[in-house]
Amino acid sequence: MFAVTIILVSLATIYTILKLLNYLKTVPDLYLQQQSYPDPTRLPNESPIYHSTKSPTGLRLGLDIRYDHYKIRRGNCNDIWEIAMRKQKGNREVEGGRANGIYIRGKFVEFATINYYISQWDNFKYDAINIPVDHQVDAHWVIVVLICLIKQVPLQFYDAKLKPETGTLISEIKLPPPQQSHDFNNVYSVEKDKGIAIEFHKVVKLGIDVVVKFTQLNLISAVASSIKHLPAEYNATGKSMTIVPSSDFAGVSNTIVKLLMAFVCQMEVHIDETPRFNTEITCLPESKTLLTDLSWIQNIKLQFLKMGIFSSTKLAYVHSSISHPRLTSSQLNHLRILTNSHVIREYYTYNIMGPLLTTDYYEYRTYTRQFGAMPQSLEMKVNNLSGDGVGNLLVRGYTIGKSTNYLNGVEQQQQQNANSQGDGFMPVNARGKWGTDGCFYLI
Repeated sequence: MFAVTIILVSLATIYTILKLLNYLKTVPDLYLQQQSYPDPTRLPNESPIYHSTKSPTGLRLGLDIRYDHYKIRRGNCNDIWEIAMRKQKGNREVEGGRANGIYIRGKFVEFATINYYISQWDNFKYDAINIPVDHQVDAHWVIVVLICLIKQVPLQFYDAKLKPETGTLISEIKLPPPQQSHDFNNVYSVEKDKGIAIEFHKVVKLGIDVVVKFTQLNLISAVASSIKHLPAEYNATGKSMTIVPSSDFAGVSNTIVKLLMAFVCQMEVHIDETPRFNTEITCLPESKTLLTDLSWIQNIKLQFLKMGIFSSTKLAYVHSSISHPRLTSSQLNHLRILTNSHVIREYYTYNIMGPLLTTDYYEYRTYTRQFGAMPQSLEMKVNNLSGDGVGNLLVRGYTIGKSTNYLNGVEQQQQQNANSQGDGFMPVNARGKWGTDGCFYLI
């Protein structure tokens, strides 16, 4: 009888502990099992089209800027700068309020100084600005990039062997002596929504090059999607963000999108070479992650994380190329504990502005394959399915640039993908399969 009592008490204790652990989970198990949803129909030899659950009414197009008190439009880079300058003006009106700006490698550049350069830009006549993709992201880089985005001068980022034939090199741009201007008059016109904002000139392989052109719409949609990917209960406004650049197209895309995202959310921005995780949000390439050993307390926290129990107010974005991702999901959990941060993993490709795939804010699961869900500005499917559901990834949406391919310097005619059925889907250099959780698992 005593033995039976011991068994029953043990079972009751185990049951109570399991219920308590389940109660302590950051999100319910079902939350991470519903990260996208498929259409009810599909074409032969294809998966259904998948959509983000975070944008159930359709693809996210823009920032939803209110205009004339009743019209809603998607927004442009002028609108984003107006938001940044609005915060600057608000701080000036508060007695003792400090100036707003960007900390760039330890140097503080005020918004009012950048705004002065913007006001003077019409005195210069540049058709485009050329920037080597591996150019150091310093104060001059940031100022010129912001001026061009706002004044609608195309930015042409290029591989070393593919310098554009037109445009002015960034090193040749001589800015006037710094002054300050606190007023930014943003009168809306449809022309501010138009034009090419950014170009990527990339060497794909020997003799094969590609030029990808991104519009204001591509850029604004990427910013909007990044903001709305965060949980509804997460308030990004007013937080501090560190952006760690990298010398590739993924790094350029990530730096620009996160910088504009910080302006919209009125964050304090730091751009630095080394991730220190001393701000509330840190954005870094996976090449800059340093996974040191965990302490015994951190190892205990890791065990709780594996059960879905983790709490932190900090966030780290880790980005990598879709073709060569290195960090495993187990290593990302290691990083979560090491930095005491939620981690969002983002996969980039050169012809999409912002991430192609991204993990959830609350993600903690570990699998042998790399995986992620789609941003809200894209929808996806796979074709050429094998017996186990593996296929080639196809995407369409508002963050995809227009690509032109060149063979030995000669422009090539664009060929429609044989399996796209003329539905606007673009093939991506990635293979994988859909999981039952709505994530795409790379092969």
